[in-house]
Amino acid sequence: MSETDGIDVGDCDDIPLARTLFREYLEATIEEIGLPNPEESPTVLAGMRADIDALPWPYVPPNGALLVARVGDAAAGSVGLARLDATTTELRRLWVRPSFRRAGVARTLTVASFERAAALGSERIVLDVVPSRTGAIDLYRSLGFTEIEPYDEYPFPMVFLGRAV
Repeated sequence: MSETDGIDVGDCDDIPLARTLFREYLEATIEEIGLPNPEESPTVLAGMRADIDALPWPYVPPNGALLVARVGDAAAGSVGLARLDATTTELRRLWVRPSFRRAGVARTLTVASFERAAALGSERIVLDVVPSRTGAIDLYRSLGFTEIEPYDEYPFPMVFLGRAV
């Protein structure tokens, strides 16, 4: 477990909590940016819902991790890590609850993800994000992420970023 400015990040063994946080991420994605549109992107939504239902898989060692950030006793956010190949881990579903935003939770979760990806044996960490989430993109760039070639296909625009761990 790592701690930064009162933010504790550790493994999430509470699967109902993880499902709640991942559902919040999905609902916020739909509400905030209208994407993915259920009519235009049914397979994306189905995939995200299946990911929630399958928790903790694929976020289990030795090929992944499920992390939760806590501020005091409150769950502030979460992130999943899943191996894409022998050297690459994907950062997925980084979510910070609105009441904890701008407090360093996303940065702390992302940095903890680097450490965990390295512990899993990865050399590189990648992610995708919708272009309208400019705050998230700015955060990732400030942590050394740069644009990379797409590693997945979506029926809508995405920004793909990566960096060494």
